[in-house]
Amino acid sequence: MLLHGFPESSVDFHDALPQLVSGGRVVAPDLLGFGLSDKPHPHTYSLFEQADLVEVVLRALGVRRAHLVAHDMGTSVAAELAARVRHGLLGFELGSLLLTNGSVYIEMAVLTPSQKVLRLPAIGPAFARLASYPVFRAQARRIVGRPVTDEALRDMFDLMVHDGGRAVLPSLIGYIAERHRFAERWCGALRALDVPTRIVWGQRDPVAVAAIGDRLAREMPRATLLRLEDVGHFTPREAPGELAREANLLRLEARSGR
Repeated sequence: MLLHGFPESSVDFHDALPQLVSGGRVVAPDLLGFGLSDKPHPHTYSLFEQADLVEVVLRALGVRRAHLVAHDMGTSVAAELAARVRHGLLGFELGSLLLTNGSVYIEMAVLTPSQKVLRLPAIGPAFARLASYPVFRAQARRIVGRPVTDEALRDMFDLMVHDGGRAVLPSLIGYIAERHRFAERWCGALRALDVPTRIVWGQRDPVAVAAIGDRLAREMPRATLLRLEDVGHFTPREAPGELAREANLLRLEARSGR
């Protein structure tokens, strides 16, 4: 199960899919409000609801055991699912977890200028309505390590604004406040999680900084860390081969009971 970030979509994992599907079934949804999924407005886009919908999708597909690969905002959705493991409430068995470049420890993150503005009630909606591709591209270029093509960035932007996407951006960014509010629930659950875990971290990420990956690897009991020295924030786009390889190895490790 692939969980994308903000303001992205499942298409971010496109280049990793050929290797991932060689290891088994892959489910890659657009979370509510993102990509080609519905974008109701007004709506409160809670990480709890996103986690609920992940469970709904897996149940509808008859999946009883899943391995999670989560990037950016998706790492917080994964953390809520881990909290449900901790409390015996998860509707499927969590086989393994791969986390990549997400601001799990939100107090350590360095938000982009756009994220900061979107969070301001007085001007966030107006800023979102004026969202343009040149501004998006400029900000994206600031946070990558390896080159990402203009075509890929254009796809990201077009899916972000598709079907009224601009209007929901200020609501979607509410996940940052939830990260602060529920930090102990989610970080505590990750510290207690007893499944094979891989931390794959782009070291040149100026948002979800390298120290977050280091801390996750240090505090999660079954975690190993792979540092990608020349990769920035968009790991699925910048390093799809390495990400797919680690996900497949982790899945095999979980299946072997190691």
